[in-house]
Amino acid sequence: MARLLGVLALLSAAAAAGDVLDALAQLSPKEAARTLQWALDRSPAPQELLAATAPRYWPAIKQIADTSPAGKDAVRTLLRRLQAKYPACKVNEKDLARLVSASVEHPSFVVRFDASMDLAKRYGALAVPALVERLSSENAEVKVNAHITLMNRLGTTAVMPLLAALHSQNPVVRAMVAGELGVIGDARALAALCEVADTDRDEGVRKSAARARDHLKAKFVWAKRRTTADLYAHLAWQYYEGQSGTAPCGRPMLWRWRGGIVAQPVAPHLYLTVVAERMAAAALRHDQDHERAKDVLTRIHKARRIADALVTELR
Repeated sequence: MARLLGVLALLSAAAAAGDVLDALAQLSPKEAARTLQWALDRSPAPQELLAATAPRYWPAIKQIADTSPAGKDAVRTLLRRLQAKYPACKVNEKDLARLVSASVEHPSFVVRFDASMDLAKRYGALAVPALVERLSSENAEVKVNAHITLMNRLGTTAVMPLLAALHSQNPVVRAMVAGELGVIGDARALAALCEVADTDRDEGVRKSAARARDHLKAKFVWAKRRTTADLYAHLAWQYYEGQSGTAPCGRPMLWRWRGGIVAQPVAPHLYLTVVAERMAAAALRHDQDHERAKDVLTRIHKARRIADALVTELR
């Protein structure tokens, strides 16, 4: 009986593997390779699992590579990324706090300049939450110095955490952050600024966001006639295709707006996929029939279902 149950279990596993490979075969080479990549990245030990399961999955991977140059490039990317390591993030939070304070509060310009440069080089986006707190300081000089550090030292690196700060409960912070995003001038902020300008409960925040929105729309001519839903959907596609820049800090996601620093970084493409999903959902909040946003979500959800099945098989 035990042997019969074992045989049945093996047949069941083989059938499940066949279903997964059939599902992969229906995707484009690029999407199939990305789905394999998701599954292996979400597994506890991808290198070991890839080696252990090569007899079962390598034919499918090879088939993807053989379909076209795009498929071959996608598989090469997959294998390169599997070799990447994402060690636990070790950040000296006391040193981070010291540099933030020195960059905005020290009386010497030279010390402030050196601290802000060091802050940007060593911590990047991790410094943004503390700098945003300084933007609402009662000390005008501290405010100005925080603004200079955000704009001149961090620049586009600060965009993602600044977008998170637009959800602050403090209207003063929201207004200041909207202004910072307008000055930095990154197109990723457009959709959120449009939404805040139309819907924020505070008039001062709406005005600040509207000024920033108008500044960015004047800078990016392609955005002038697009609705908020269009802008969110456009951003969702950029993230989905990995075309919107790198994850925060130019490396895997290492920060969290509330609750401290993430101890275990997330692979950049996984992070960008989650952001793409959120942007598409935001587009559908503004226009529930937006075809481009629905297409992004459909692709992500389909690939995730296959990836989940692969993770189960690999385990």
